[in-house]
Amino acid sequence: MKKIFCIIACLFALFFSTSFFAKSVNDGVEMDLEKAVLLGLANNVILKNLERQNEVFQMTVREKWREYLPKLGVSYFGLRNLNQNQQDSVYNDIRLTIQQLVYDGGENGRLIESARLSAEINKAEIQVQIRKTKIDVVRQYMKIISNRGKYLSSRRLYRSFEGQLNDTTLEYKNGLKSRLDFLEVSAKFNEAKLSLLRAETEFKNSITELKLILQLEDSDDFVIQENIFYDYYIEDPKPILDSDEGNLEENRPDLKKSKIIVNRLKLERETLESGWKPKLFAGGYYGKNTNDVLPVIHDNYGFNFSVVVPLGSSTLQSQSNYGIQTDGTGIQRIPGYGPQFVGQGANSFNSANLQLFDNLSQARKVLEGELKFVDAKSSYEFARKQAKFETIKARDKVLENYSVISVLSQKVLLYLENFRINRVKFKSGQLKRTDLLKSEYEFSKTQDDLADAYSEYLRSCYEYFYVTGRDLGDLPFYKVNLGKGNSIVAKLVKETRENEDFFPEKGRKK
Repeated sequence: MKKIFCIIACLFALFFSTSFFAKSVNDGVEMDLEKAVLLGLANNVILKNLERQNEVFQMTVREKWREYLPKLGVSYFGLRNLNQNQQDSVYNDIRLTIQQLVYDGGENGRLIESARLSAEINKAEIQVQIRKTKIDVVRQYMKIISNRGKYLSSRRLYRSFEGQLNDTTLEYKNGLKSRLDFLEVSAKFNEAKLSLLRAETEFKNSITELKLILQLEDSDDFVIQENIFYDYYIEDPKPILDSDEGNLEENRPDLKKSKIIVNRLKLERETLESGWKPKLFAGGYYGKNTNDVLPVIHDNYGFNFSVVVPLGSSTLQSQSNYGIQTDGTGIQRIPGYGPQFVGQGANSFNSANLQLFDNLSQARKVLEGELKFVDAKSSYEFARKQAKFETIKARDKVLENYSVISVLSQKVLLYLENFRINRVKFKSGQLKRTDLLKSEYEFSKTQDDLADAYSEYLRSCYEYFYVTGRDLGDLPFYKVNLGKGNSIVAKLVKETRENEDFFPEKGRKK
């Protein structure tokens, strides 16, 4: 409970700090995953609506509690008859009334608990939306990181091919290369140029999609520093997964919400099934009246009882009133009969009213309540099973994506070695320039595949934490440390400065 209120308080704080974040974004500052998540939570419209609804549910609970308190009221009744050939009559009556619920078969208590559970459902829904917003931001952010890596890789390839085209053009003009050789190299350059254009477009589109998720303006600008090749340090996830013990029913807010819905529908069913229990009210009044114009001078007081008894599809209502008129002539207002004159002394009346078949929907409501309860229980059990299946599936996906990184890392080594050999062959005249460009193009595309593999792995780690119900900020599978990643690209660049020419630059903001 405290955790939920802390989260709600944080959301309010984030809401009020949105203008600060927006100003920072407009200044083009660095954006990382943590800032993106905070902005996503602060600007989420659904979360803001749920927070306001939570106050409504709290007010409903307070309203239901007030049903146990006496209901006070002030009543005034005035009568003035101007009769021809008869004596005129004037009457004024002012009363303070009170009514108290004595017994309702526990209905109001169940309504209070139902309202409280509705508030708990809303809090659980807030948690669901918080986690959904976080994972949506994570998915898009990882897409940006991947697209940025591919853009940098395509830019390196484009620059390399541009140099090759310049050399070929010079050789062609000097008669050292044929027109066919020039056209082949030019075609390869145009292919690299198209790849760069597509990579840049995908990167910009993914930035725009993130702005949409964060509810930012298109003019808002931010810079992402992280490079998928150099800044992510990942570890073998299997030991972490093997030692992971999570309680899905305790951690996942959607399961909590489903369970609370079951409890609330159970209460509603009990309320409907207890519809046969009578309701008893007790009340009283004290006032003054007069048979003349104001002020009132004669005391009158009394007490009453009211009983409402459901009889299947019919309803019996009974009311008894006992009063004292100290002086003068008073008027008692009898339900269903209107005002009746009473004289000085004690007065009373009893009334009973049987409404036949005025509640024909009661049996249907009881059946509907039972069906809703059974359906909710079935949905909860299915959700539990589905959560376990999602956890197993997410775990396997993490291991699979980690294996993909290992496979592609070996593939990068293979294509790098092949490219190096082809460069030697080209320099010795054993290989055409177009074949060299082809091997370099394949080598670059392998780097693109590696960028996608890292992005998919990181995203699958977050998906695993998402389906197991843990806080995404506690993810133990990787660390971000600029320039200290452990990918195969980072390792090769650290080995020798010569390798820097084969891989994308780090693309840091200057």
